Amino acid sequence: MSDQPELVFDFSHNGKASTTVTAHYGEKLLAVEKFDLCKSKARADFAVFICKDRPGIKRDDIERVLTQQAAEFEAAMGCACAQLPPRPA
Repeated sequence: MSDQPELVFDFSHNGKASTTVTAHYGEKLLAVEKFDLCKSKARADFAVFICKDRPGIKRDDIERVLTQQAAEFEAAMGCACAQLPPRPA
């Protein structure tokens, strides 16, 4: 059993091009940001912000979660602006 808090994201889709992303690390609120999940730079910038001064949090893991959520929203909306990275063989 790990004593490390869990990183949890909540997503609120606000329309065609914006989502409010709330990040919690255990009980601590890390961020509430509104941005376009379809934009890879926006996802990367958010991941960098969350990881800053938090060595236990991995940027790649955050970007993977954000990209997965973007793909799910896009599938529900019938468009395809974010591409999921290929799954390892």
